[in-house]
Amino acid sequence: MKTHRVPRVQRKRAKSLRQGVCLLSPCTREQPVSVAPKLTTPAKQEVFRQGVVQFHVHQKDGILVCTEFFYGSCFLGAMCPRHHTPRPYHWQLRESQSKQWVSISHSAQQHLEALYCNHTVDTATLKESPEASASWELDLQTLLIKNSLIYNKARRLATTSDPVTSYSFHVDWVIYWQEEESWNTYQEPIATYLNAAFEKGMWNQAFSLKDVIYNVDLKKFTQRNVKTGFTRSIRRRPRFFSDVRLSRNLQRVNNSIPGISFDSHPTFSRNPFLPAFRNYPPTWVPGLPEEGIFAKIPVPVSSITYRHIYKLFHKTVPETSACITAIHQIQNPWLWGKYENQRDFMAQRSAGEGSLINEMHLFHGTTQSAVEAICRMNFDPRLSGSKNGHVYGQGFETPAAEYEFTMKRPLKVEDALSYLDQVKLQFGSQPQMYSEFLDIMKEFKSQCIDTPGVINRVCQLFNGHPDLIMGFNTFLPPGYKIDVQINNLVSITLPGHQVQPHGIQLHPSTQAPPYQSAVPSTPAAAPLTCQPPPAKISRSSPPSLKGQCNPPNPTCSFQCISPVQLQAPVRASSPQSNRLLESNLSTDCHVNKNTDCFKATPGCKAFLEVVDTYQDALGQGVVQCHIHEKNGVLVCPDLFSGCCSFGAMCPRHHTPRPYHWQLRESQSKQWVSISDSAQQHLEALYCNHTVNTATFQKGAKAAGSFQINLQTLTVRSSAPFDQARRLTTTADPETSPLFHTDWVIYWQEGTSWKTYEEPIASQLEAAFEKGMWNQAFSLNDVIYNVDLKKFTQRNVKTGFTRSIRRRPRFFSDVRLSKNLQKANGVLPSNSDSRAFSQNPFLPGLTSYPPTWVPGFPKDGFFARIRVPVTSESYQHIHELFHRTMPETQFFIVAVEQIQNPQLWSKFESKRDFMAQRSASGGTLVNEMHLFHGTTERAVDAICRLNFDPSLAGTRNGHIYGKGTYFARDASFAAKYTTLETGERHMLIATVLAGQWVKGHNFVTQPQPLKNSISSGELYDSCVNSEDEPTMFVIFDSCQCYPYYLIRYKDITDRVVVF
Repeated sequence: MKTHRVPRVQRKRAKSLRQGVCLLSPCTREQPVSVAPKLTTPAKQEVFRQGVVQFHVHQKDGILVCTEFFYGSCFLGAMCPRHHTPRPYHWQLRESQSKQWVSISHSAQQHLEALYCNHTVDTATLKESPEASASWELDLQTLLIKNSLIYNKARRLATTSDPVTSYSFHVDWVIYWQEEESWNTYQEPIATYLNAAFEKGMWNQAFSLKDVIYNVDLKKFTQRNVKTGFTRSIRRRPRFFSDVRLSRNLQRVNNSIPGISFDSHPTFSRNPFLPAFRNYPPTWVPGLPEEGIFAKIPVPVSSITYRHIYKLFHKTVPETSACITAIHQIQNPWLWGKYENQRDFMAQRSAGEGSLINEMHLFHGTTQSAVEAICRMNFDPRLSGSKNGHVYGQGFETPAAEYEFTMKRPLKVEDALSYLDQVKLQFGSQPQMYSEFLDIMKEFKSQCIDTPGVINRVCQLFNGHPDLIMGFNTFLPPGYKIDVQINNLVSITLPGHQVQPHGIQLHPSTQAPPYQSAVPSTPAAAPLTCQPPPAKISRSSPPSLKGQCNPPNPTCSFQCISPVQLQAPVRASSPQSNRLLESNLSTDCHVNKNTDCFKATPGCKAFLEVVDTYQDALGQGVVQCHIHEKNGVLVCPDLFSGCCSFGAMCPRHHTPRPYHWQLRESQSKQWVSISDSAQQHLEALYCNHTVNTATFQKGAKAAGSFQINLQTLTVRSSAPFDQARRLTTTADPETSPLFHTDWVIYWQEGTSWKTYEEPIASQLEAAFEKGMWNQAFSLNDVIYNVDLKKFTQRNVKTGFTRSIRRRPRFFSDVRLSKNLQKANGVLPSNSDSRAFSQNPFLPGLTSYPPTWVPGFPKDGFFARIRVPVTSESYQHIHELFHRTMPETQFFIVAVEQIQNPQLWSKFESKRDFMAQRSASGGTLVNEMHLFHGTTERAVDAICRLNFDPSLAGTRNGHIYGKGTYFARDASFAAKYTTLETGERHMLIATVLAGQWVKGHNFVTQPQPLKNSISSGELYDSCVNSEDEPTMFVIFDSCQCYPYYLIRYKDITDRVVVF
């Protein structure tokens, strides 16, 4: 049997961040579990306390842990029939004599849970205490205890495994199958199917994979190949959730878990790994160390800082293999000062096209005896090889070389995107803050404010968020730097000098300011800065910035400003301080709005280019489109992938979709775009090759209208517009695999249209793209001539002429949303609901459908919940509906999920009954998803009371029996819908078809089974054809459930273009 061992390389891992910022104390899970059970007298339940919270555990098996208890919403309290435990799981041992269950110690709960969740572990060693010599062995597969006279079994109490019932605290079970020494997980939908069967107690299951049938015994945990007889072991274990991960959701009992305290220091309420340029790390606690050179400060377990460190550590060290006992933040100002100086030097070298900084957070395993020395004196490269060798070199320090620089490293679009992501994350509930920041950037781009003005506005906007303020340093020109001290004081470094706390002025920075005079400055004189005279003065500037060179500079052709003595730093939280800061910056740094002066100042020019780059790339979260007037220009496919480097200067069109429709004004000959809501409507009509014309209307209530010929794209009647055009991407799939236009050429036969077969289709399309209008091809020894300009096909021998038509394939917004990366701000948002992030039609035996939203219905019997357009569930419903309903003719307005627990309970009971009958050699269940056309006024009645077979024939007849009719194809069910308020209504029902027989118009129930006439057992449903049924008649309402409501409308030829 295997025992759990942590690899040596993992045991040696500890963490040292940013020259010893954080220190981890990990422990392994290989030592015995000290269970220390509490012996109790026989009772119906065990009651115990942790802090102020009282818990109780029932002796009876088969009871779940109460999930409402963790939310603080269990109103039954001590009378609750379910377990109240500190965690969503709880371990107990059973005494051999009294048969009573007793809980193991609180500290051992997580240890034993981690071992159990590690699917590679077979056994665990239990001890009453760490000092005890006697130990017992627990078989983690059967939960039987060996070598013990006191206890004979263990049990694991847990919450429900249904995510609908308890989304945050459900148990996520995983089933593994063994392949030699390794274990693999089952893929979907097999995994869901086996888990659901296990929950139902249906032990014998079968599935097919790659034409091979496997039989699974969920009681013996074996998988057998039916053909070869080869048997494998399987294993079912839950996913592990540590106390740290659980603490995010636990509301009621968070103080009962050891080490979990929510009174976190505010300095630890941030991510310690975000890039920042400041005097000290953002998570440092002020005032420490009080004595000595360094301080080791415990990081609170429930803090954001702890979670980020925890996540990084456990990225490669499994939670089931090692646990973190403590994390200490190391504060050594002396070492940090040296580290920051080296970082600044490397930044200067990087800006001078030297090597990059590449600041990383890496791990260093060490011993307990070496920790103090490292915290005090740093890592010592001279000790390289004294303990573990030096296969890649002996560490040493290189002398720092003097290196002048004038520019920072070139910035990338990703830098700006990353910064804006941080702004969005910080102000998720305050979108106006994000918009205001973008407005500041727009003002700078339009030269309404200068660099100091940007710094001032950003400091005011992000007051209280030092990470964002200092992160803005990335986009500042050389010589500028913002620092936020531990006491929330803001200091600004300007070219040539620096604002410092307490009025202290340091030496000028090593960055030479623009136009610095060659005349050396005296100690009494401030550094000289010569600048061009102002063309315009910003709103933040003082009335006059005119000055003279001091000392006089004979080479200066500009009016000069001598930097003033700057005042002490100000707190960003004070309005008066903000005005003072603005005045200081404006006085010191000349405000110039002339473009030529920007070119003369490298720092300002660099900053302007950076802001332009990331402003264009982000587009305020919405696509900034531009369209050229010239014809023959393609739509840029790179825009949709977010990789168009030209931005607003791109010579191709930037449009929200890979297609775009415009109309040309008759008088001005200018192209104007139709409304965004009309784009998809007109595109659907154009892609429908059977449609010849479209009627345009300026408004929904406008009286006037005009027609357009979709073949020639010309306006027929007199109108303010004379022509239309369709902008599109390339037709070459190699140039743009995801967003190319797929054109199809049709030829007419009578009233129908047919497509050309290959290779004729490719030949004609390639000729059209190259402007080779006259083409010929031979088919069945007949030669045809094709005119691609007049769109005709002529039989050369007989002279018979047919019409041809070239139209693109239609891609709706729903289908486009799968691939659009950049333009999802214009098309439906990708904010997907987690409940709808799966296929609703996968087979499953869960208590409720996997896509049900918890907490609904809140009032009444049922709830109709709108399915998000970009969710995976919507995609599958959209695909099933449009399998027989062309997208060019019908448009889905909304999809609503129907949640009626009472109806679902009846349906589930019927399904279980049919499943048991099937397992005993009866008929199959045959669960299907079928369509049912209905009226708007009947929808709520069906959602509330289900389909009523007794109403058969009251509206549409009963040719196959007096029951409820369902169709395999949506196109057939559409015949029974009615157009009301501009919409039609169709239901997708989950139907238990079972075993069917062909129906007749007079039957009120299915016929008896052929082989079961004496027993009276009936068929489950009637169909129109036993071999290939497309219509199903159900006589028992418990065999169907209204799953989804689809509201859709017909696509008419009338388009409201504005």
